[in-house]
Amino acid sequence: MKHLSILALLLPSLAFAQGALTPASAPAASMKRLDQIEARCPVQAGAPGVTGSPTTGFTISAAGSYYLTGDIAVASGNAITITASPVTLDLNGFTLSSTANPAAGYAIKGGLARISNGRIQCAGTASATGFSGPGFTSGISLTSGSVTRVSVAGISGTGISGAGLVTHSSVRQSGIGINAGIVADCTASACRTTGIASTIAVRSTADTFGQGINAAVVADTTATSSAGDAIVGTVVRSSIGLSDTGYGIDAKVVHDSTGRSRVDSAGTGPTGLRTYIAYNCHGTTASSNAYGIQATYVAFNCTTGNTAGGLGLWVEKGPAVFSKAFISNAGGNDVAISAPLAIGCTVSGLPAGMSGVGTPADMKFLGTP
Repeated sequence: MKHLSILALLLPSLAFAQGALTPASAPAASMKRLDQIEARCPVQAGAPGVTGSPTTGFTISAAGSYYLTGDIAVASGNAITITASPVTLDLNGFTLSSTANPAAGYAIKGGLARISNGRIQCAGTASATGFSGPGFTSGISLTSGSVTRVSVAGISGTGISGAGLVTHSSVRQSGIGINAGIVADCTASACRTTGIASTIAVRSTADTFGQGINAAVVADTTATSSAGDAIVGTVVRSSIGLSDTGYGIDAKVVHDSTGRSRVDSAGTGPTGLRTYIAYNCHGTTASSNAYGIQATYVAFNCTTGNTAGGLGLWVEKGPAVFSKAFISNAGGNDVAISAPLAIGCTVSGLPAGMSGVGTPADMKFLGTP
């Protein structure tokens, strides 16, 4: 009862603790212009720092934040030239295009800039031998900055170049797709020479006539090439590289990845996966003059195959450990695994009587045939 009495005394004061609910007065005018509140300028004639038109192209000459209010279609030259740094440009879902034929000019050319949310669309097409049709020679060309959520198509040169970071963007029908510091969550397709060239490439795909992906670090990517190497790098992880004529994967260290060279049996195409160290990898080839996996120092827990005889797994200077190799159409001199030391390896697909493992002085252990 004593506690109930104290609570009863406190309740009246708590009921009025929130203070007055009626505003003291109406909100006062800020006396600021809309551009001072928005802090962005439209890319249109007469706007601060902007000159030009939607048919001749615009120049942004003052640092700041800008946004498009409509499509820009030019017959020659650049669509947007940025002469100041830094600049943030929101394409606002609109499209930049050019009808220049032969291709000429830049869609966007600038220094330090952040570009986002739009399209660069031209009618040119790329092939393994060249480029034809109208458009820009370059899509987005920066000295630094970033590009995000931009699609680029029909560019005779490079779709996106110079940015430190490119994310959630795509390039198709171009000479080179994306050339940047870090490329993440991007796609490059129908590129004539290289799909993605970067320091780091992650969660991206490339489908090209030439080289697919070339990066120091490649992770969680897929690349295919009809006339070049699919993936070239220093460290490759959790990736797939498929090539019709070149290496599926060619890197210093490769783990949890698949490399495949898809040449026909009459070809002399390269190895499916070539590396110094292969860990948990799979590599195949269809050439009797190549290897499923070629490792300089070690191949651990790998599977490899060669459908044209020849050699499945070759480790030049170290062991093949817990690895499997398959060879079909093997001849008398073919071996499934060749290494200085083979530990716990298995082979299949060989004619009766062939051990399938070539090691000096029978350096085979733990059940290796």
